[in-house]
Order: sequence, then C-alpha cells, then structure tokens
Amino acid sequence: MCSLVALSGFHTYNADAQVNNTTNATQREARERFDQGLRLFNEGNNSGALAEFGRAYELSSNPTVLYNIALVQVAMGHPVEAVEALEKFLNSKTGQSEQDRSHAEELLKEQSRRVATLSLDNAPAGAVIELDGVQIGHSPLPKLLRVTVGTHVVSVVVPGNHPFTREVTLAGAELQRIVVELIPMQQPNGWIILQTQLPGADILVDGKLVGTTPSLNTLTVTPGKHRVELRRAGYQPIVSDTEVSVEGKNTIQLNPDIDESQLGATNAGTLRLRVSESDSEVKIDGHQRSSVAPVLLPAGQHTVVVQRVGFEPQQRSVIIPAGAILDLDVNLEPTPDTRQAYDSRTGRQQTWGWVAVASGAGITLGSVIFTVYNNKKLNDAQNAYDEILFESVEKSGRRCDVLSPTIDRAACQQDLSDRYDNLQQHKTYRTLGWVTAGAGAAVAVTGVLLLLTNDSPHRYDRRPTATNGRSHWYPTFACNSNSGLLGLRGTF
Repeated sequence: MCSLVALSGFHTYNADAQVNNTTNATQREARERFDQGLRLFNEGNNSGALAEFGRAYELSSNPTVLYNIALVQVAMGHPVEAVEALEKFLNSKTGQSEQDRSHAEELLKEQSRRVATLSLDNAPAGAVIELDGVQIGHSPLPKLLRVTVGTHVVSVVVPGNHPFTREVTLAGAELQRIVVELIPMQQPNGWIILQTQLPGADILVDGKLVGTTPSLNTLTVTPGKHRVELRRAGYQPIVSDTEVSVEGKNTIQLNPDIDESQLGATNAGTLRLRVSESDSEVKIDGHQRSSVAPVLLPAGQHTVVVQRVGFEPQQRSVIIPAGAILDLDVNLEPTPDTRQAYDSRTGRQQTWGWVAVASGAGITLGSVIFTVYNNKKLNDAQNAYDEILFESVEKSGRRCDVLSPTIDRAACQQDLSDRYDNLQQHKTYRTLGWVTAGAGAAVAVTGVLLLLTNDSPHRYDRRPTATNGRSHWYPTFACNSNSGLLGLRGTF
C-alpha cells in the first residue's frame, strides 16, 4: 500500500531531570525554545523549528531535543544531518526509553542507506572545500565527508591554482576516494555570488555543471567572461553573462519562471496556502503569488516567503510531491509595535464595550424602576385631580361648587392648580423615565456592538503547543513507496 510520508502526533516525555548545572533562567529559556520549536514545526516551518531545537540543546544538552532534531532533519530530507543527530542521541545513555532507542537505531539504519562518504586525498592544508557550490570547510577536514546519495560536485580551491572540480555519483553506504590534482595558473581567481530563491536547480558555468542551488552560492572562476545558467525541470532556463575581474566579486540574481507547458500529472503538485493575515504578500521561489489561490508547482523543493507590513516575515521550505496537494498554514506573528497597538486598540474597545453595557443596563434598570414607581404616583395624582374636578361641578353643592355662596373660592382654585401641577409633573417624569430607559438601552446595545465587532484581544497571545501538524498532504494520483510515521517528543 502506498502512502505519503507524514510527521504528526506528539508524545509526552518528562526531561526535567536531564537539565544539569544550569540556572533556572537557562532552564526556562531551554523549555521555551523547545516549545517554540514544536509550534514552528506544527506550522510547517521546519527550518525555524530546527533552529529553536538547536538552541534548546545548546542550553540543556537534553537527549530528547537531539531526538527531535533528528526527526526534523528526516522530515526535511537531510539524511546526513539526521544520521549525525541520531548517532549523538544514541551515544547519550541517559534519559532514553528502550522504545526510543529501538526506534532511533532503526531510523539510523534506514537513513544511513541514504548516505555515502567521500575522502579527499592529496588536498593541501588550508584549501577551501566546496560541495555543490557551497563552502563546507578547509582541508584537512576533521573527518570523512558525508554526503547524500546521488550526484554531487566537489571543488577544492587553492590560491594560485585552477579550481579542482570533480562530479561524482555515489550510492548508499559507498566510500569513494578522490585524488586532488591541482594545476597552477598564471593569475588569481575571481568569484561570482549567485543569489536565487529557487532551491534544487542545477548551476552551470560556461555549460559545465558546478553544483545545485541553496539560496546563496559563491562560485570560484577564472577572471574573464562567464555564462551562468540555472536549470530545473518545470522551469524555463535562465542565463546571465558576467565578466569577473582578478580577485573580483560579481553578484547576480536568477529566479527562473515556471514553464507551465512542462507541468503535468506526473511532475507537478499543488500548494494551497492559508495565511493568518489578509492582504499578505506571498512569494514562491522569488515570484509574486496569490495568497488565496492554489498554485500548481513543479514537484520538489520550493521556498515560500510570506510577509505583511507590521508582521515578522515567514519563510518556509516545502517539498511538493508529484500528483499531490500540500496545504500549508502560515501564522504571521506581529512585530512588537503592531502587537502593542493591536492590544491597546482591542483592549480599549473591549473596556468601553463592557462599560457601555454595564452603564446602559444600569441606566435602563434604574429608569424602569423609577418609571414603575412614578406610575403609582401618577395614578394617585390623576385620582386627586379627578376628585377636585368632581368637587367643582356646578350646582352640585359640593365643596368647590362655583355657584355655591359658601365656597372658599381662593382655596379651591389653589387646590385645583396644585393638583393639576402635580399631575403634569408626574406625566413629565413618566416621559423622562421612558426616554432615559431608551437611552440606557441604546448605550447597552452600543456596548454589545463594540464587543461583537471587536477583534479578539487574545488573537496574538502565545499559542499553546498543538498536537496536530498544520501541513497536510492530500495524494491525488501518485504515491511514495517510502511510508512511515515519525513522532516528535512534545514535553521538555
């Protein structure tokens, strides 16, 4: 049964006892780095996770961190680094379960089959050693050179000599010896600094393969005119002609365009991005892309850069398998100034929202209570006024009958006026009560709207470590014969 390689599922492992001879602050930083590594891994940022795990190991020397470093290297397709981390993990005898050791040993055997060894014989001391266009050290190297299986370009650069370059193809677990033969030249070298966002492309100088691209390559050449070309399946070849002076350095940028006519079911896959912030700028292999529309890409490794004003830029290295869809979630983290402004705005709106809800509700409740109380007084005032009117009916013979010869006309008139004024006063109170209740309700509704329309004040709070990865594979019509399940350890 065919399935794609996945990295998911975090298990707990208590490693407190493994942190020795460190201060509490160092322990705390190590744990924070470890947790951040897990978070970055969940978001698909393997290179960022690797950096955090590396720092956590520097602080703690915890074998659990080494174990996770090895697994992330496996996920990134770096068998050489994975083997080195696994060997170091297995050489540490403390804090390891039998299950972990057994799994590490099995994984070491599997990864070792993807690694070959090179020996550079006759290289003079101090010579610059380059592998696939990237400087890796000076001779003599401290140990034999481990490389991934496949084709590589090895160069040895010694001032005053033509660069020694050899293309080699190695099988798993093979040891190949290269005898370095230097040819003196009449003039010194020059250098071409090649910058590109496209990984995995072949670099050709004057038609000769000299390496493959990481993001930056320094190419040693003889002074004069040279043609630099990048080639990768699914992309249009791109060429740059440059002239290098004696001991000069020329910088060129090459980001080839995708050749859509070459993309098909067997050599392309789809990348679907989900970016946490709208209106973000997305670049894939140095070219502007939509942050929402799926992108059809040549199978293999790609560099994804997502940035937005006020947020820390995020870079992801992803591998698109042929005939598959990769969903990648990118959570942009705000800069300190953006976070402070956001927290201030949302906190202020939340505060005013609750103040408006509380004050509006209080005003409304108070007004309703007052209006209910006033209605009783209003009824009493109405009854009193009706009573004086009843007593003032002509020819009734009652107390304030205006035709009665015994009436105290001044007292009745004053009583009528007082009762009328009292009635009108309570009617005014009733109107004011309902108006105030309505105003209080409007204030409360405004507060509710402020709360409902407010962004979450906790949106950018530090996210807890998740238990599920945020990169998901969806195979369509292709599969990978290498299947497996790797689990990072989730508690430091």
